[in-house]
Amino acid sequence: MENGNGSCNGSLPAYEQHFPHYELYLIETGQIAAPDHFYIFSLLLFFSCVRHSERFFQQICNGFDKPQQYAVTAFLKWMLESAQMRQEIDRMMIRRSIQDAMPQTMLPPETPPNPNPAPLQRESSRLSLPSRLTSSTVSSGDIVDGSPLRLGRQPPKISPPTPKTIILDERTKQLKELKAQLEAERYEKGYLEYVKEIRELRTELQACNRENESPNKQRGVDYKVARIERLLAEKEEALDRLRIELETVAENNRNSTEMINYRNVQIVKLKDQIQELENSLGSLSECIAEKDEVIKCLRENNEELQRFIEESRFKQNGPLPENLNTSFDGMMELSSGGSSNGNGTGRSYNITPENMAHAVVDVQLKEKEAENCLLKRSLEIIEQEKVRVSGLVGSFFRLYGDLVGAMPYGSTNPQDVGFVEKMNIFKSCYESLFEELGKFKESKEMLEEKSDALEKDVRALKTELLARTEVLENLERHSADIERQLELVKQTANEYQRKNQVLDEDVNRQKRDLLKLISEKDSLSQQNLTLNVEFKIDYLMLSLNEDYEGSDFSSWSDKMDDLKERVRTLKEDKERLTGMNMKITMEKVGLEKHISVSEIRLEGPKMYMKINTLN
Repeated sequence: MENGNGSCNGSLPAYEQHFPHYELYLIETGQIAAPDHFYIFSLLLFFSCVRHSERFFQQICNGFDKPQQYAVTAFLKWMLESAQMRQEIDRMMIRRSIQDAMPQTMLPPETPPNPNPAPLQRESSRLSLPSRLTSSTVSSGDIVDGSPLRLGRQPPKISPPTPKTIILDERTKQLKELKAQLEAERYEKGYLEYVKEIRELRTELQACNRENESPNKQRGVDYKVARIERLLAEKEEALDRLRIELETVAENNRNSTEMINYRNVQIVKLKDQIQELENSLGSLSECIAEKDEVIKCLRENNEELQRFIEESRFKQNGPLPENLNTSFDGMMELSSGGSSNGNGTGRSYNITPENMAHAVVDVQLKEKEAENCLLKRSLEIIEQEKVRVSGLVGSFFRLYGDLVGAMPYGSTNPQDVGFVEKMNIFKSCYESLFEELGKFKESKEMLEEKSDALEKDVRALKTELLARTEVLENLERHSADIERQLELVKQTANEYQRKNQVLDEDVNRQKRDLLKLISEKDSLSQQNLTLNVEFKIDYLMLSLNEDYEGSDFSSWSDKMDDLKERVRTLKEDKERLTGMNMKITMEKVGLEKHISVSEIRLEGPKMYMKINTLN
């Protein structure tokens, strides 16, 4: 490209890169020669509308008249077909394309020769080229001979003016004024679009968009970011699996501990129950022994009473006593002795019926007396026995008054009670004792049954105790196994922690590399964005200078100065914002590094505390 003075700048290497076969003509001062202006603008039109289409130039072309649009379309089509045919884009090809695309209606009219052909040439060029290029054509100097735009035959002599030609000149002047107004409107429209584009660029610069980055570099950075994110996801999954395993082991350990505690509580309760049963069994055994002693004593008393009753009955219903026999024998001897003595000694006793009766009476008296004595002795014995038995019974009822009620003879005097009444009392006492004995037997049987049931319960409890002991031993073995598993898990957790630390270090290193890449990418993006903005601003400035340089509108120069001032201000704002953005980016990178280091320092103690809590 060239500036307002027609000097070359840094954009000419771009033309040499895209159009290497085009030979550029320069004058001694280093400026582009005037004939090359058309070729350069033709190449610019082809480059900006076909090779790398720009919407700005397309909008300019859309503002042309229909014949001019047709001419531009034909020129671009011819150039595109020639380029597809692999023809070299050089000076001759451009000249041929312009000649073939030029319609007959745009050729200059036949006019007489003029000693000063420069205005005519400028007018013909203004009529033959699009209005976008006319201003630059006028301002670029006279067209030399051999220019590709000198088309058609030499004009004949100019005829004298006629009213028709005068009207035509007026109409032509009006048409030029309308074109100037149209150009002014187009300038206003372009200026507004330029301001809008500057605002968009400012917004893009402030937002630090990354739309113009290199695709290959972006793909490389995206690949690295995706790889790091994948590694982070794998590390997080490994940590989640390890955390789940630790929680599972801790839950199993907690359940086993609760089970062991519950079993210990149950064992303590069972031991207490067994101790209580043993104590109750001992008390029941003592009670049974006491009841057996009571029953034994009652049996002995019962046997003694039965023996006493049998002796009493035998004494009452037995043979006569010996004294009665001896008295009867003596009496018989006396009777026999008297008769024998009377015969032998001479003493004779007169045995008369009176004597016999008297002897019989004496014998009966003696018998009665002997019987009375016997009865008295037996009565005394019975009285003594009765007193003894009464003492025994009284002592018995005193000892076991809670089992037998008060006896009816307690308030009677033993001397005032007859033998039959005494026997009835003894009989009733015996019956009551017999009934109590039956009750004691029943209670003994019930106690024996309870003792058997208690023994069965004790055996069942002993069996359950053995089973619980086996369960406790199994739980202790299971607890030992769990402790060994916990030790293995602790070792595995330590190994995982060590690996996790290594992986965290790797991840932190990769994060640092990623942050470096991001910072480099941001800097390159800012540089690329800055270059794009500068290129667009320079390009727009150059296009505006070329479009409106040498114009008759004095207000355009003021507007261009104002626009240049605004562009300079925008450049300064852009540089200031770029510096601020770089400073913010560096602060962000430093803050992210600080945060990552803090997370690494905090995650280690948290994991250690978590493992200790699980232990």
